[in-house]
Amino acid sequence: YTLSLAADIKSPSIFCVSFSNNVSATLDCHGFDAGSISLTNVQGFVIRNCLLHGTALSGPGVIENLQVTNSTAVIVDSSDVQGSVLIQCQGCTLSNSQFIYPMTGPGSPGAEVLFTGGNGNSVSQSTIDGGWNGNMATYGKQGCDDGILFFNETTGVAQGNTIRNVYDAGIEAAVSPGPMTATIQNNTIANAGFTGIGSYYVQGWQNSVFSGNTVSNSPSLFFLLFESANGVPVTSLTLVNNQFVNNTLLGPVNLPPTYGGGIVASTLINFASRIGLPSTATGNVIQGNNFGVATPGPTLLPLDGFIDGGGNICSPVPG
Repeated sequence: YTLSLAADIKSPSIFCVSFSNNVSATLDCHGFDAGSISLTNVQGFVIRNCLLHGTALSGPGVIENLQVTNSTAVIVDSSDVQGSVLIQCQGCTLSNSQFIYPMTGPGSPGAEVLFTGGNGNSVSQSTIDGGWNGNMATYGKQGCDDGILFFNETTGVAQGNTIRNVYDAGIEAAVSPGPMTATIQNNTIANAGFTGIGSYYVQGWQNSVFSGNTVSNSPSLFFLLFESANGVPVTSLTLVNNQFVNNTLLGPVNLPPTYGGGIVASTLINFASRIGLPSTATGNVIQGNNFGVATPGPTLLPLDGFIDGGGNICSPVPG
């Protein structure tokens, strides 16, 4: 069945519109403002043509006008959401939409779009703006940490998005229960304070595609490594059969002072064995990437885990 919105809804600081235990329903706002929407335990629910410009606040005191929990196959399409988005879902899709955190909004969300505790979720053909103003004096305290964050998930898709104004990573995967398999393709990322595409706490990547992404005004194109498990048990590291193809870094900038400032390698991918953990790294193709020549060339470890497919542009690697 289809529900329609016929006028704007005045938005208090709690969710204006809530649905729970619904199956195969559609909410079409016809361009009106629903304020904020919460979905709980729904299946096959569609949100379309909605403005969500409310002031609903989440626990950490940040604006969160769209929240989906314990749900399956939710679609959000052709909508405009102000404030952060929480998606706890299986097989859910965000597409053809805007997700923007107000630059003057309260707090500092972990991500503008957060997928957490599910799998098979995707965001495509959308604009994600974390609202970071680039002020290093308030680094980590204003705007969103990441644009898109896959947290405690092992599969995901980010495709054809424009992502900007975040103080850490445009796209990040974190704390996965196993190696991550993802398609990260044809995204344009600008003004990411630490890196374009990052992961620091996942145990690895396998059968993933990173292709056609362009990162500008950021210190690096990729920063993928295992820093720590952050509380998740990890017994080994994996970097197997991934493709890094036709990606571009433009206008790299210095690291934030919080991380020492200065320039870094155009790309760092490091899943060499560390802290006693065995590592499997093989079949990772590096091909047709423009890493630029303004910063040192990519650091790839272990080196024998990578295949040079040719056509890469980069500066020499130090040492």
